[in-house]
Amino acid sequence: MINKRVFALFEEEYNEHLQGLLRDKTITRDYQIELFTNIEDLSQLVKTHFNALIIYVNIKRIRDSLFYNVDEFISSGGGLLSLHSTTASFSNQPKFIEIVGAKFVRHGPITEYLVQPSESQNIVYSGISEFIVEDELYRQKYTKTAIEQFIYHGKRLVEPLIWINNYGKGRIVGISPGHKTETLNNPKMVIIMRRSLEWLMRKDKEKK
Repeated sequence: MINKRVFALFEEEYNEHLQGLLRDKTITRDYQIELFTNIEDLSQLVKTHFNALIIYVNIKRIRDSLFYNVDEFISSGGGLLSLHSTTASFSNQPKFIEIVGAKFVRHGPITEYLVQPSESQNIVYSGISEFIVEDELYRQKYTKTAIEQFIYHGKRLVEPLIWINNYGKGRIVGISPGHKTETLNNPKMVIIMRRSLEWLMRKDKEKK
């Protein structure tokens, strides 16, 4: 029986990305993912019981009252899965970087690169080996509380690609690759997102 509800806020132009996730039974088997496509829908976040929040948007500004709902939901124990361009959103709310753990700076052209496990990896991602994606490589500013889980390791650059963060009683997972639907549909990325949701919804809040 599905009893874990997920509030998924996707802009309509990214709807195809979500549909790929919904088609994957390893994710939808245990979660009731409910799609919202308007930022104003965040007004429903604290009125109805949800266990986790997925955001994939590129929206520069958010009203204070809507941002309060996001802040209250996560700080009270809700989980957030931040996908791709979300770290470039809500720039009128400086507190958002504290929640997500990262803020978008820039990216280059779509290119092929290796996603590698980090030495600081949480046990929840153990056993997931490196894999290749063809996507935008984000450069971002990270908070001290963000803990890298998968990284890009180039000749002159090491960039976190997937990280975890804690905010109040809530947990956050950030994933920067995801411009292309093929990236989110990569079998190992699907496993990462499933395990991320499991970690976000766990009741024990050990800091691992």
